[in-house]
Amino acid sequence: TDMKKIIEDVTEIKEIFESIGANLELERTKKLQENLFPLIAKDYSQRKISAQYLDTFSNLAELINSHLGDTEFTQNLLDLLVQTTDVERGALFIKAGRTMKFVAGRNIDQETIKDARALSRTVVKDITKNRIIFTQNALTDPQFSTKKSVMVNQIHSLLCIPLAVSGTVIGALYLDSRMASGIFAAKDKDFLVSVSKILASVIEKSQAFQHITDENILFKSRTIKEIGVGLVIGNSAAMRKIYNLAEKVSKTDTPIFLRGETGTGKGMLARYIHAKSKRKNGRFLAINCGAIPETLLESELFGHKKGAFTGAVTDKEGLLEAGVDGTVFLDEIANTSLEVQAKLLQAIEEKQIRRLGETKARKIDVRFLFATNNHIEEDIKNGNFRKDLYYRINVISIRVPPLRECRKDIPALARFFLRRFNVELNRDIKGITPGAMKKLREYNWPGNVRELQNVIERAVVLALGTHVTPLEISLEPQITKEILPLIELEKKAIADALVMSNWNVSRAAQQLGIGRVTLWRHIKKYNIQK
Repeated sequence: TDMKKIIEDVTEIKEIFESIGANLELERTKKLQENLFPLIAKDYSQRKISAQYLDTFSNLAELINSHLGDTEFTQNLLDLLVQTTDVERGALFIKAGRTMKFVAGRNIDQETIKDARALSRTVVKDITKNRIIFTQNALTDPQFSTKKSVMVNQIHSLLCIPLAVSGTVIGALYLDSRMASGIFAAKDKDFLVSVSKILASVIEKSQAFQHITDENILFKSRTIKEIGVGLVIGNSAAMRKIYNLAEKVSKTDTPIFLRGETGTGKGMLARYIHAKSKRKNGRFLAINCGAIPETLLESELFGHKKGAFTGAVTDKEGLLEAGVDGTVFLDEIANTSLEVQAKLLQAIEEKQIRRLGETKARKIDVRFLFATNNHIEEDIKNGNFRKDLYYRINVISIRVPPLRECRKDIPALARFFLRRFNVELNRDIKGITPGAMKKLREYNWPGNVRELQNVIERAVVLALGTHVTPLEISLEPQITKEILPLIELEKKAIADALVMSNWNVSRAAQQLGIGRVTLWRHIKKYNIQK
């Protein structure tokens, strides 16, 4: 009978979970089995149970038993669901860090993937509310009718369900139909919700999910040195020195002044210091003083009282109050006014501030980090920066070197960004060719780490093959080059000629326009080695 067939299939799924030691999934399947019995009995007695649903359990059991761990497992799961229901199209997303990674699709276009990913983020955020997004007619539903994919594809029925294990979201399932409205009846939705609970557990055990999880763990735990733009990746002497100093000074609350060119990653070094400090469980609050109008900066830092100025309609807490037990990072500190500088000096020395429009002092408990890319000594000389504040924030100064001084770190940084954008852009670029890496190493990087990050992102988007090649590395023309002494130029010309001739000295001498004996003499003179 139909009921007997369902019981057999669910029992088989339960036995598989039992055999692989998936105890949590086993308990979930048992509960699902208990919940299905009354539903099966009711549908059976009314002769309304769908043969498609019976096939789903049978095929799901076979899929788990025979293909768990296959690279196409998630695609097969999605295909099974699309075939089971009356929907046309589907997409499966798996959570990878802060993004929802598209891992499988059926008859779906890029615009719908984009909107489906946004919906999946919504159900992920509302997982505690057990929210399911669905509509019987997306074209007339105000929640969906303005979405580009709905308008372009004339989507009628739509459903998005979170996939969760033990209250932790691992992904989302999206299904839709352009053919008919009202596809998702109550019983269909309930059925899909029940099946999604099994899917979540099964996907967690699959090779595809493990691959993404491993990739995400790698991305997060290569060490704390890889946060953000990845400034603190690398093994050059300059970067090792910075790591050691930053870790040492992170243990105290002494203000730290970070100095370096734009794009070197001062903000990420500030995050690194915070993460290594005793305040690591507190908030890290950053503000770019050069990006906020002077009239608003004071309010952002110190807060204000209602009515303190036009537009102050409510009391507002400033960053220095909000950062209690944490770290406040003030970037481009040289762009502050003398009035703000005076208040900052008081905040550092007295550990208290006053909101705009108030006379009452408020205690603060934050650690201050500062940064600039300016020659701040010139600002002091010109009267644009307070000398007393400079002395107070410059107790410990760390110079962040430009990327051109840390060329040994370029390959590590490039590979880090490659992994990062593979995840974020849903690509699978395996690596960077030697020719492309040579191009990266030889470039002068006026925009420093930030420019490298942008170059790699563009290369990942444009790469046609499995590796980034020189064709995808788009760099700004080198307008000026470092002028080398004549001796260095001669040495470089000889070394390049030897490399190009594969150390055939006669051929290299011919290219240079000198005799073979003369070339040997210069090789010894400059100690050029193969």
